[in-house]
Amino acid sequence: MPRRPASERHAATSPASVDTLGSETGNALLDVLTAFHHPTRRWLCELLAVEGPHASWTASLKDGAAYLRGDESARLLVLGLAALNVFVSPVIALGIALRVSSSGWGPGWLGAAEAAFAVGAISGSAVGIRWRVAQPARAGFAALVGQGVCIAGTGVGSRAVLSASMLLIGVAAGAASVWLSGTYQRTIAPSHLGRVSSVSSLGDMALVPLAIPAFGALAAGTSVLLAAVVYGAAMSVLCLWFATRPAIARLR
Repeated sequence: MPRRPASERHAATSPASVDTLGSETGNALLDVLTAFHHPTRRWLCELLAVEGPHASWTASLKDGAAYLRGDESARLLVLGLAALNVFVSPVIALGIALRVSSSGWGPGWLGAAEAAFAVGAISGSAVGIRWRVAQPARAGFAALVGQGVCIAGTGVGSRAVLSASMLLIGVAAGAASVWLSGTYQRTIAPSHLGRVSSVSSLGDMALVPLAIPAFGALAAGTSVLLAAVVYGAAMSVLCLWFATRPAIARLR
């Protein structure tokens, strides 16, 4: 049997063939989804629609930033979400371990604190799903004001206060995540969800690695309690500021 020319042998893997295969696969998936829920097809079509399939990551980031500059509500929401982990992550990742270790309570109490946080987060998520608030973004940031108070409580040298604080931190985080994530999905245009999420993730990746060692340095130079109070107070003030912005109140 004669060998085909090289151009024919590689045709199956050409960019055009890959694009066609991807298009056919996507259409087949959408057809299956349509059989169950028509709006799902429309949402996926909007989400998968891109202006340039070969755009660089820098161009995507610039496009996401430009979108946020033109939408005040979306900009404040994304900035608020990006800033939250700066104050929560250091306490959960480092502060609790320092509190337990410096108090000599043993590793079992570290596990108990983490378990209390998990139970609270599950309960808070259930509350957020069941309780339909009129202004979910404002309600989410308001809940996180209280979370800041509980973050400060984790620095207190008491097992009961630590457990209660971690439980309530989880409740606030669970409820706020439901309200804020739902608002985020409704606020950001489907064509820019990926780009805007990249901008938000970049903020997390840039700030959290700086916030954790800063917490450790503050705790080492002063005390775990003072470090927890500083981070908790900063979070409460920040979330109170976001909760009182008119652009956040407009989000439904």
